[in-house]
Amino acid sequence: MYGGTSGAKDASIYKKFPNRVSYSRLNYPESFGPDDFVRDVLIGKGDRLRAIYSRRDALYFFGLYSSDRLTFSVDPSPDTSALLPINGNRGCFNQRCVIDADGRLFAFDRLGMYEVGEKPNHISNHIDPSLSELVNYDETAQFHGIFDPIDRSMAWFVVFLGDTVPKYAAVVDFDSIDSNDGPRWQFYQFRQGITSSAMVASSDGQVRAWVGDENGYTWAFSTTNTFDGVYPTNPGIVTVIAGASDTVLPVDADLYTSVTLTGAIAYLPSTGEERVISTNTANTITLASSLATAPAAGVEVWLGSFPVEYRSKWWPGQGMQTKKKPSYFYLMLYPGSSEGKLQVYFYKDFSTQPYTWEMADSSYIGWDGVNFVNGVLTVDLDGGSADGFVAVNMPSDQWRVMQFKLVSTTPAGTLRILDMGFRVGKFEEYEDAPE
Repeated sequence: MYGGTSGAKDASIYKKFPNRVSYSRLNYPESFGPDDFVRDVLIGKGDRLRAIYSRRDALYFFGLYSSDRLTFSVDPSPDTSALLPINGNRGCFNQRCVIDADGRLFAFDRLGMYEVGEKPNHISNHIDPSLSELVNYDETAQFHGIFDPIDRSMAWFVVFLGDTVPKYAAVVDFDSIDSNDGPRWQFYQFRQGITSSAMVASSDGQVRAWVGDENGYTWAFSTTNTFDGVYPTNPGIVTVIAGASDTVLPVDADLYTSVTLTGAIAYLPSTGEERVISTNTANTITLASSLATAPAAGVEVWLGSFPVEYRSKWWPGQGMQTKKKPSYFYLMLYPGSSEGKLQVYFYKDFSTQPYTWEMADSSYIGWDGVNFVNGVLTVDLDGGSADGFVAVNMPSDQWRVMQFKLVSTTPAGTLRILDMGFRVGKFEEYEDAPE
């Protein structure tokens, strides 16, 4: 736009028909008539087209808070097709927030996540309050979602308040959506921004979910894969030897070089520092940014994302109107699959600070590898029950709502959790409870 001799001017360009969709003539895929081969969608709703998704049954058009379903047998013209609004005032943020999972269609809009149908089926009730409080909805163009056929989970990557790239994902167990207990949700947290996701087929025909990060690297998205970027033949812990600088760390291990550690995290538990790895040789790790000081010989470096944290939603039991005291918190693990330690924190009545244990509460902790270490409730995963069930006694207080947080602090073994939660039945039902 010409602004005259006085300088540049600002202008905005608006499409005359933002919800007009063009289509080609039958058997002429490159023929688009600007006036004859068009169809207006989301008519009279004050909405704007955000996404289009094609399925065998119909073509779906999504606005931010409305959607249409177009069925046709010959072409999408008004004479040979039916354009019907989908009930429920549901839409999606963008094209990448629509997920096709096992032939079922799901979407993410301002109300949450839902299954697309003539009557939308809302599935994110359990995390809707967290989404409302934590998500930065000014960055919805960055949101995206993916179905992982290996873990059988769907994940929508979102931007939290104070950030501009998705570093959290709302993840639902796909096979729990139709269960009697309802969908099981959790949040994954990532140290780097996860900016894209896609389904990819490998050369052997295996289909899996991949994600791309803000550093330009791709990762297999699955808790059963090496998502932390550390190749399986590499050790999880290496030790610095003499001659280290603040960016180049010679180590006492033979590192894999055909697939490097580029983009993975190096964590120093002695200082709490973590840095992205830029590259590695067989015996040297180079960091993308400097440490505060060069580490001395003998300092451990953990490779991968540590510590790993899992936080549950707030649990009201049978309602906030009743105070309750759960008998115990339980963990169900794949027997023999886990090593290392887990720290367990409890939160009471929407507090942002973890519960402080009193000695009276902790006097009978001490089975299945559960103990207090420096005042923190700690589960020794390879020193507890061999059958995969771990019970953690709860404090004696009465609570209206409660939440737990698990922190895995040591890169040992493969942590595989089947289930976890609070139990309000009689404590004596747990047969190994001490007297």
